Amino acid sequence: MIPLRPEAVAASSCAHGGRVFECPQTPIDFSANLNPVHMSQIDSILRGACGDILDYPDNDYGAFRQAAADFINAYSKSDASVCISADNIIPANGSSEFIHLFAQLVLERGDTVIIPTPTFDEYEFQCRLFGAEITYIAHDKVMDISDSELASAKAIIFCNPNNPTGVLTKKSDMIRFARRCVDAETFLLVDEAFIELSDPTQSVANIISVVAAGSDYVMVMRSLTKVFSIAGLRIGFGVVGAGVSDVFNTCRLTWNVGSIAERVGTQILNLCTRDAQEPDSFIARSLLYIQGEREWLTERLLAIRGFKPLPSDVNYILIDITDFGMDSVEFTARMKQHNVLVRDCSSFKTLGTDYIRVAVRTREDNEILIHTIGDVVAEWGEDLASQNLNSTFERGTTTSRTNCEYYPCHFEGQDCTFCFCPFYPCEDERTHGKFIEKSTGGKVWSCVDCHLIHKSEVARRVLDAFMENRSVDEVWSDIIEPCL
Repeated sequence: MIPLRPEAVAASSCAHGGRVFECPQTPIDFSANLNPVHMSQIDSILRGACGDILDYPDNDYGAFRQAAADFINAYSKSDASVCISADNIIPANGSSEFIHLFAQLVLERGDTVIIPTPTFDEYEFQCRLFGAEITYIAHDKVMDISDSELASAKAIIFCNPNNPTGVLTKKSDMIRFARRCVDAETFLLVDEAFIELSDPTQSVANIISVVAAGSDYVMVMRSLTKVFSIAGLRIGFGVVGAGVSDVFNTCRLTWNVGSIAERVGTQILNLCTRDAQEPDSFIARSLLYIQGEREWLTERLLAIRGFKPLPSDVNYILIDITDFGMDSVEFTARMKQHNVLVRDCSSFKTLGTDYIRVAVRTREDNEILIHTIGDVVAEWGEDLASQNLNSTFERGTTTSRTNCEYYPCHFEGQDCTFCFCPFYPCEDERTHGKFIEKSTGGKVWSCVDCHLIHKSEVARRVLDAFMENRSVDEVWSDIIEPCL
């Protein structure tokens, strides 16, 4: 058996969204948070890039690194004195590879890493692989951490906007915190995978060159996956200080980004850079569309009993379903049966099975999501009713409802299979029911002497008939009449 480090043996893989490969047919995927706005040029860029498949990529990735630097500078809206250069860019095979590279180069066995919760669990997984110990802190308490706590950690990883909560921390707050990390000589890795779909002007990627005179303790990572909806290409990049960029570029895998991904990434970044100041740029249109659909979707999620969508600054919504009745595991499984994927957030530390996350997609898809939730709730209710009745039949007894609002249909001491008869008031004396005097005056139909619906075999047939969406009149005629 190959000997492995204990950390690698103990580590367990992370749960992620976007598991469309598990479905027999292509689902509508609300579990992956991709931009619902399509960049029209991507199709032609992809076709053109396919010609590069015969060639190795340039391992220096000069064109891509320059395109990434220009893109960040264009959307940071800062003056030239705080711009970054291609030398600050580390090409990566998606954000996950850069997290791995960061952990590999920065951490040693026994180091402490502070990770806010809840957040993306890939951070913890990669840090543990290299022997780090994890200290957890609530995400909304990170900025208040003491200097001594900060200095005791080798690194802190902060997601902004945070996944899965969707909360964006302001740039001014991030800069102050970054300077505290520099003073404490604690590495700060900021994950900005969703920043372009929230507010790119709040990015701190361009401060790498100015925080504490170009400190190497602050690093930022970015992803092209989310904003351009190209999850299958796996391309992103890190932004690091000049003092460590050579180390990162030397230690990353050779040709870690394929030729096609490099070409596509370079061209779409250049397109966005040229359009950065246009009011109808791709990024501007995306932000406007996401804001409108997020508001529309949030309003409808709020109308679902037991759903509490939390405020979000990005293209996904975290929903508290504590009071919903179903937990996140059952709900996501039932939605999957309808070919709609939502994110079960039980894998996020501290959330348990009380939360789900849904992406903001197109209006058509968002309408399907709401409609499907309604279908799932209806089916779940029918299943519960059937289970409760089956349990009743098996016990041979039922629960008394002597305080029922339909009394005196029920009478004191009577047990009933249904909470009340679906045919009440039938006013058919063949059932042995009759009109009686109400204590408040007048007459009311009473089922004191009727026991038809209390018979298990009759109740079972009546329930099955209603499950088939048959009308009350049909069920009475086909099932009750022959018993009279």
